[in-house]
Amino acid sequence: MKKGLIIFSAVVAALITSFISDPGWIEYIALKSGLYSADSERKAIEETVRRFNAYYGMFFSTGGDIRGLGRVPASNLVKRRIVQEINIWSSEGKVLVYDKDKFEVERIGLIKPWLSELIAREVWFLNLQDIQTRKWLTEVKANPIRVRYILIKIDRTWKIIDYEVYKLDEEIPPLFTRKYYKAARTHP
Repeated sequence: MKKGLIIFSAVVAALITSFISDPGWIEYIALKSGLYSADSERKAIEETVRRFNAYYGMFFSTGGDIRGLGRVPASNLVKRRIVQEINIWSSEGKVLVYDKDKFEVERIGLIKPWLSELIAREVWFLNLQDIQTRKWLTEVKANPIRVRYILIKIDRTWKIIDYEVYKLDEEIPPLFTRKYYKAARTHP
């Protein structure tokens, strides 16, 4: 009896320690128990990705005018990735114009109250143009893709910390959450 009580106490202590060491454990329990408003979070996540896509297309189609970069709901690494791609095209005297045609949410997964993924089916029309004259260098091409956006919540605001692009028929592997867990844990 005494040995069972010791084992039970150790298990309870381990559970309590794991909850306390994880910032946001109260939100996690609320999410899993249904007390947390998952629907409002999903709407906020979708709106974040829609805003991100609007800025993304604007930066490219203006030929690299990135004045609104500070308003993009994304991490600095994602913003840097956009700027680098724009600079590569600009250095060649070209503009890659993105025009979003379709955005369909396939799935939104709340992994933790501060870590989520959104998988979408998108169609972007691409056109390469001369940076000075805006003369078309290629025909407009439809580019149907699937995109996984990984988001974290910082100060009650969702931000994209990474995105992965896949072909429409390509299977999207399970999210390796450990890769993003440290970033998410530092910003509950």
